[in-house]
Amino acid sequence: MRGMKPTSTIPALRQAGRNLTAPFRLQLGSLTLPQPLEIQTIHRLLPGKRLTAKALWCGRSVLIKLFFDRFGYRRHWHREARGLTALRDAGIATPRILAQAENRSAHAAVLITEYLADAHTLAELQHTPKAHAAAISATLAMLGRMHAAGLEQRDIHPGNFLWAQERIYSIDGDAITPHPAPLSEAAATANLALFLAQFPPTQSEALLAQLGAESAINSDALMQQLRRQRDARWCAYRRKLLRDCTEIRCETDWQRFLAVRRDADDVPLRELLADPDRYIAAGSLLKDGQSSTVALVQLPGRSVVVKRYNLKNRRHRLARCLRPSRARHSWLNAHHLALLGIATPQPLAFFERRFGPLRGTAYYVAEYVAGEALLHKLKNKVMKAVMQPVVRLFTELWRGGLSHGDMKASNLLVHEDTLYLLDLDAMRRHTDAQRLSKAYQKDRRRFLQNWPDKSPIRRWFDANLPRM
Repeated sequence: MRGMKPTSTIPALRQAGRNLTAPFRLQLGSLTLPQPLEIQTIHRLLPGKRLTAKALWCGRSVLIKLFFDRFGYRRHWHREARGLTALRDAGIATPRILAQAENRSAHAAVLITEYLADAHTLAELQHTPKAHAAAISATLAMLGRMHAAGLEQRDIHPGNFLWAQERIYSIDGDAITPHPAPLSEAAATANLALFLAQFPPTQSEALLAQLGAESAINSDALMQQLRRQRDARWCAYRRKLLRDCTEIRCETDWQRFLAVRRDADDVPLRELLADPDRYIAAGSLLKDGQSSTVALVQLPGRSVVVKRYNLKNRRHRLARCLRPSRARHSWLNAHHLALLGIATPQPLAFFERRFGPLRGTAYYVAEYVAGEALLHKLKNKVMKAVMQPVVRLFTELWRGGLSHGDMKASNLLVHEDTLYLLDLDAMRRHTDAQRLSKAYQKDRRRFLQNWPDKSPIRRWFDANLPRM
């Protein structure tokens, strides 16, 4: 019948995996919830486990969380319900539970809450500075109330807080752990540090200074925990970037390894990854060297840069075959920079040819950013508006514990008001302060070598780049 939505069941959802598209009708088959749910928009899907979606139920818009992991659904359902109830009992704003039901024979349960219209996560507010600042301030105050009530939010990323109608809401009940009130100082400090670690170092340290001025919190202990949480966050995210997950699609077999961002994974990109050499040959060469070949490739709707890391000879192939590819380094480093709030072209995919465990030629694909190399942009003139972002970049790399490894001015691209860092395969993360200092000084010296000794540009940079 025209206009009818397809109907799905719990077994069908399990079988669909990630290939699930809305809208559709869901029949839970529970005596306590006989009404079907009309799924309108999928917010999050963990294949075979959980579905979070906007739905229509009894004539109103609601948010549903469906738990359908055969062996763990009851545990997660009960934790979600208990967590939301604990938040509400403590006076913490959270969506109200409207209904919940279970189908034991299907090994599934659903929890239905009110739907917050026109709500935005903290991450979505980043481009509206006034609302973002207000939402973060409200979130910090909320965390203080949660800690006073003995509640710990274990999955404290910006996506788990919603800003709606000038009010902040905590939305992930599954991650709420109750403790005797109030939360211990050590636990509260660690939890607050975990929240601050979700933001770039410059922003998190500004928030830390604000907290220190407004409260009696131990800033030194919080900073120490912040560094630990930031490192732990990167290590966890790094593992996700190399496996199949919500953000990344990975494929691996005897002949290749592929990782591609799901938000970029379309037919044109898949065709490029199936035969990258053909697209490089047909594209506009940006670099054709012994160690790498770089081409600008036009795809329907977007332009991308494809970088092939060449294996120069048999000795080079043997030296690289058991080591992580330079494409893999670029892929991981680009995502690391994004976590730190440092601009680099958006990574889209990387691809390694393999023979079992042995790696061969590797490819890295990123979005194309039209811009001008810093060396050409300055045109032998001191232009502070262009040069100050370089000083900030060096500071942010230091704070992030990173060295670039090839700090040529041609690896810095100016596009509109943004400075982009390119060529990331030599970038390294340092956990030892002495090694970081040594690598930083090497980056600084290499960068200054882009201009003659007596150049006004070199003198300005030498006077203004941090010496650490």
